[in-house]
Amino acid sequence: MSLETWEKKVLARIGAADRVAEVEKELRLAAGELAGTLPIDRHIVFPMSKLPDQDVARVRRWVDARNESLPERAIGQIRYEMDVDPRAITLRECRPPWREDFGPEWTRMAIARLRYAAAKAEWTLYWCDRNEKSHVYDLVEPSQDVDALLAEVDADPTAIFWG
Repeated sequence: MSLETWEKKVLARIGAADRVAEVEKELRLAAGELAGTLPIDRHIVFPMSKLPDQDVARVRRWVDARNESLPERAIGQIRYEMDVDPRAITLRECRPPWREDFGPEWTRMAIARLRYAAAKAEWTLYWCDRNEKSHVYDLVEPSQDVDALLAEVDADPTAIFWG
């Protein structure tokens, strides 16, 4: 049984027959994005999107510049890092252990997240809450220029990134 047939049967069973046409349309749209992938155990395997190398390098330079601009008294007390995954870059502020019984690991707190939409070739800026859940930062529009979003993180007009 194909994934499409299976999803139609499930929707019909739960009384969502009016959504069948909408789901069919979404599946047809997704099929173009899923070319070359195979369903495995009824789960769709999405292709891994690749972040633009130049933009990743720009963010890396931004992180390095923040670390290099730290005052001498802050060296060893704070550092900035970035995590790169297939669709996003997470900017992190790291602090050394503040209690010996917590071990030697630095704490890593997410500050901002830059998500890349390959279909539009643009980045969207998110702010991260204390639980590291990301929320759309709606004071700046998505942009193809990652530097514009990094400038917004630097400026932080609402004190949502740096407090």
